[in-house]
This record gives sequence, C-alpha cells and structure tokens, in this order.
Amino acid sequence: ASRLSYFFWGTMPDDELFAAAERGDLNTPEVLSAQVARLSADPRAKEMTRQFHRQWLGLDAFGSVVKDDMVFPVWQDDMSQDLRLSIESFIEHVYWDEGNLAAFMTSPAVFLTPELAPLYGKTVDEESGGVWREDFPADERAGILTQPGLMALLAYPNQGSPIFRALWVRERLLCQHLPPPPSDIQVEPPDPDPNATTREVFAALTAEEECAGCHLLINPLGFGFEGYDAIGRWREVENGKEVDISGDLIGSPEATMDGPFNGAVELANRLADSETIAKCISKQWFTYAMGRPHDGSDAQSMTRIYEQFLQNDAAFTSLFEAIVLSDSFRYRKRPEVAQAEFEEANPDLATMEDTADEQGGE
Repeated sequence: ASRLSYFFWGTMPDDELFAAAERGDLNTPEVLSAQVARLSADPRAKEMTRQFHRQWLGLDAFGSVVKDDMVFPVWQDDMSQDLRLSIESFIEHVYWDEGNLAAFMTSPAVFLTPELAPLYGKTVDEESGGVWREDFPADERAGILTQPGLMALLAYPNQGSPIFRALWVRERLLCQHLPPPPSDIQVEPPDPDPNATTREVFAALTAEEECAGCHLLINPLGFGFEGYDAIGRWREVENGKEVDISGDLIGSPEATMDGPFNGAVELANRLADSETIAKCISKQWFTYAMGRPHDGSDAQSMTRIYEQFLQNDAAFTSLFEAIVLSDSFRYRKRPEVAQAEFEEANPDLATMEDTADEQGGE
C-alpha cells in the first residue's frame, strides 16, 4: 500500500488502500490493476509526472538559464520560468489527455503564456487564463524534442549547442552514456562568429583528432537541431546564411533508427516508433517507482514491463500498471539475496565492511 501511494501520490496511503492491505486484497493482480486506475485518476497523480520529469529532464536547471541580451534583446529573465511552465504543461497534456508515447514524441502542441507568445510568433489569448495550447506547424514542432523550453535549456547564453542537444537525446531518450572528454581538453563554449553559422563553428571546434572520434556520434545528431536558436525559436537563416538542418543518427542501440534525417521533426517521428525509446522510458519510470535502478534480479520484470507497455500502444497508464504488477514492485528481496547482490556490485565496499566487522570483534 505504501509503495503504491508514494509512487502515485508522493504521500502515505489513504483509508481505502489501508483497508485493502488489511484484507490482503493487494496480493491479487485484479485489485492492484483497479487501484492503479483509481490512483491514476486522482489529480495528485499529475504531480507524480511533474516530479518524475523534473528529475529525469533536469527541469530545475531552468533556474539558472540566462541569455545574452545583446544577442537576444527580446529575452526577459522571467521567461525561463515561463518556459519551464510551458514544458510542464506539455507533459501534463501528453500524459493525461493524449496519454501515450507517440504524443510525447510527436505532438505539435506548445503551451504559451502572454510573455512567451510574441517570442514565438503568436498572439496573446486574452481568455486563456494565463497558459494555453497552440499547435505549431508540423514541420516545425514535434513532441518533447522540439519544445522551445528544451531548446533554450540545451543552449548557451549567446548561441545554440548541437553538443548539448545531441547528448540529451543519447542519454535521456536512448539510455546511452558516452565517455567524458579527455581531461586535458578545455571544454568551453566557442565565441559566436558573425560570419559563420553555429554548425560551422562547432564543426571546426571538434575537428581535432582527439575530439573527432566521440564527436562522430554527437555532431551529426546535434546538427539536426539547428532549426532552433538559443531561445528555442524556429529559424531558417543564421548570420545571413541558410541554416542546414540535415543530421545523421549513428551507433544507436537499434539499427533501424540509424541513418540521415532532415531536422528534429523528422528525427522525432522516427524515434516515436522505436522500441529503444519505450524501453529507456520504462527504465526511467521503474527507477522512479522503486527508488533504485534495475539490476539483474529485475530482468524478467523489466521484460514484462516493456512488453505490456508496447502491446498497449505505449499508453502511459499501461506502463504504470505494468510496473505495479511486476514481481520487482510486489515483492521484497530476501535480506541474504540483497546483501549478496550488494557485495557483487560493490566488492570494495563489501571488503571494507568485513574489515570493520573484524576490527569491531577484536
């Protein structure tokens, strides 16, 4: 009962959950499924999705987003929090209104405030109450990848960052982790060149031999986001030159995803059908629900979670139900099993504990 309530509501069980636990009803999958439906329908579940994405997407970083007012004179400091609100409203919409992974990856919806609307070429909706939905052209926006707030977050104060944007896709959506740059390389943003595009600047910056290897996996992917400037606006021209939005996805976990693409919208539509994205998001949600990453003992549970999620059109409520019905969620590990797994994963710490025990005994 506690695991259920803290997963969905972030607080202790209500009377109905306590009563179900007392009767032993929570031992049956049918009752668990009914409880998932009940807990999901409660408004408190919206806070669950907000907290999950705050952690997963690093939304607290909006508190430190600044832009160079010489380059972007239309930027106001309080716009960073409006952009965070925009992303949170988008997430709430795709989870609880559209309800599936396809919408998360491809919806043209962007949520605006009176401050943001002029920035992105829209008129203020005076009857909106402060936040409203706008559907942008399908060739400009598609899902989370092209949200103005995310593009502004993954940028420098004075220019975009193909590297930040590519690494975000690799790490957050593909669950891939690239090695850090060599310790003797200074990682500093390049100064914008008024005679060059961002693509040209970063291509030159990472062309050195010690950089080129890893950046083969980064630059071609990140260059596909060049249709968005450092505050998330759509652009076709930069510094008097036509923006090149061609990209290439190389070395992904799923070979069918690899290949050239023309812009982030095309990439988003390709990734939307990917089992890799579904599996990665499932892993992230499992970690949130359990308060720990999955390990070898969770292999069967993870397989069943993926399968149920994919078999139900990647509906988020089916993902929540699959996690709750998994053995990993329903059962505790025996203490001796948990200790053995800890020692296998952390041999140095286990040796230190044994030494401390021996010294204590003496």
